[in-house]
Amino acid sequence: MRWSHYLAVTAGLLFIAWLRTVWAKSDEVALAALICAVLVGKLIERLVRRRRFARLASLEPEDREAEIQQLEPQQAALARLAFAVTFRPERLAQLPASRTFVLGQGSRSLNEYLFWTCLVVAGAIAVPLALGRFDDAGDAALGLALIVIMLLAAFGYRTSERDQGTQLTVDREGLTLQPAHGPQVRIGWLELASLHTVSFRAVGYQALVLCSKSGARILVDSQMPEFIEIAELVLAKVEAIHGAT
Repeated sequence: MRWSHYLAVTAGLLFIAWLRTVWAKSDEVALAALICAVLVGKLIERLVRRRRFARLASLEPEDREAEIQQLEPQQAALARLAFAVTFRPERLAQLPASRTFVLGQGSRSLNEYLFWTCLVVAGAIAVPLALGRFDDAGDAALGLALIVIMLLAAFGYRTSERDQGTQLTVDREGLTLQPAHGPQVRIGWLELASLHTVSFRAVGYQALVLCSKSGARILVDSQMPEFIEIAELVLAKVEAIHGAT
């Protein structure tokens, strides 16, 4: 999870709390309103992206590429992939020969603090829940939901702490993953045995899975801040290497 996801969860919980002050005895209405708000937000985001891409599709290639260059890096990379700009010879020649992405950034001490905070909050809610001190079924359900959210957040902080400092390098010869703790994984473009995509649109998750002939495996997913840029560079390199061979 990213910071934006945690902020969204916090905003959602505050929204539920506010709704429950308006409809004190209508937990189902408050929960339904939250779900509707999330779904509407996702729908608006998808419609904006679809409308932007429809407009780009109506432009001449030169104008389209000029418009794409004005987008922020992630959206520009996504548009280049969508309109196959990435795989044109002139575009391939413009791509960097080597680029290193830092996949895990942030403060270890902050992650450790937030990890234990989430566990303490989950425990503080679990104790009265286990002792049956929630008289209202709606309050108990909300408490259980909060416990699950806090535990998931704690797991996310622990996972992100483990990944901090991990580097991914894409160069002329292949792909190198250097974990902060653990052995380096290297897959050469000519050693690549398979490359496939994984997508769960319902939760906005995407991934590229690369496997070598020797069994090495590298997973690049949308939890990485620069995922679309990484995917564009990887796919372009594979196209260039395998197209030339």
